[in-house]
Amino acid sequence: MRLLALIALAAATFAAPVSAAFVGNRSAWTQLDALGQFRYVQGFVDGWLGMDAGNPEMNQYMDDIRSCVIEMGLTARDFTEIVENQYEDLSNWEKPPYVMIIQGVREVCIGSINRARADRGQGLYGE
Repeated sequence: MRLLALIALAAATFAAPVSAAFVGNRSAWTQLDALGQFRYVQGFVDGWLGMDAGNPEMNQYMDDIRSCVIEMGLTARDFTEIVENQYEDLSNWEKPPYVMIIQGVREVCIGSINRARADRGQGLYGE
């Protein structure tokens, strides 16, 4: 449910070039050149990490994601690699790249998220 809420919020706040709006699956992603992919991920990530999720729990989750991304020093190249790695799973091919970013960053950052939650006396994310 939380993932669906993040995806819906991300889709609603996505602000990138018009052509990026049509990148709806792996096939469209692979048609972008490297610069187009970098632009896509940077535009999405800037909007996603800057959004207000609308409730305290989701805002805290997004704060934890932002902290992880900053601490790890993730770049557009890293986010592009996350998309590529997520598309290695054939069941993901019909999903848009922004979903791959959300899923992949969660996988990359889940340890950091749960450490931050533990420091605040909260249970592990997803419990």
